[in-house]
Amino acid sequence: MPGNLLILFIVCFFFACSGEQRKGQHALENSFLQKKTRWKKAKEIGRISYSFSGCFGSEQADLSIYLDDTTHIALLNRHESEASPNQPVENVISREQLIELENFILKLHSYNTNGGCTNTSSYEVTYNGKSFEKVITSCDFEDFDSFLSKLSFPPRRC
Repeated sequence: MPGNLLILFIVCFFFACSGEQRKGQHALENSFLQKKTRWKKAKEIGRISYSFSGCFGSEQADLSIYLDDTTHIALLNRHESEASPNQPVENVISREQLIELENFILKLHSYNTNGGCTNTSSYEVTYNGKSFEKVITSCDFEDFDSFLSKLSFPPRRC
């Protein structure tokens, strides 16, 4: 019984700390974007927070979507490690890429097959004022890196 409480404490502490880290990271992303004078009026219209864990590794990333007048900007921040944090990467996305983003969100929202895989992918999505969370434990859903490549982001470092 005491061992179970210790495990519960560690898990809760991890999730509490990762939430605080993400809040700090969100502030970093906003300040990064605001330093770019041409994006001073940009408003965040969406965010996908992603985490993955499995037998061969783990990763976390945040993708924020901003609208500045008629221009959509995607800002990706991969959380490689605290020892070597990545700078956010910014891409202006086309109308076709925005459609890819919306299609990915729709597929993710409606996906309901789980099991049969040792990998776990977690998503927290907010887009156009609507939010949902999804945990996927199946290997047949499109991986996040494949989706990011459609938005012209480079693959993650190994």
